[in-house]
Amino acid sequence: MTISAAPESLFPHSSKAYLGLIHYPVLNKNAQIITSAVTNINLHDLSRAAATYGLRGFYVVHPIPDQQELAGRIMTHWTSGYGAGYNPTRKEAFLKTHVLPDLAQVLADISQAEKAQQQIMVNGANVRPGQISFDQARQIMTSGPPILILFGTSW
Repeated sequence: MTISAAPESLFPHSSKAYLGLIHYPVLNKNAQIITSAVTNINLHDLSRAAATYGLRGFYVVHPIPDQQELAGRIMTHWTSGYGAGYNPTRKEAFLKTHVLPDLAQVLADISQAEKAQQQIMVNGANVRPGQISFDQARQIMTSGPPILILFGTSW
């Protein structure tokens, strides 16, 4: 089955939602702060998820220039290289993907595009004090300012 767009009821606030993937600072399995590597699959899957659910953009956040360049080369292959003709839907998914060195630049970019300051929602695998439910997150997304849904990589 191929899905070209999400139904409005699935992601009602899509016009003001963004996705971000942080590579530093993240934790390894020993709870040490590290910088994780860019992976091809994260770029493909999260770009596609952002396109599928009608998000305004996807930001890959990485402080190391060589890793930024790697992400750029992968994206260029699919947006203007051989891959653009080979898989046009992947090209479409990558058109709203951006690589920036830090979260501050992501926030500035979104604020400039939206002419408003955004809220940040951080996703995590562990239960933590103060976390909100899916229903609460949905309510914020349908009634508030632009949202950056932030994921981290690694452990």
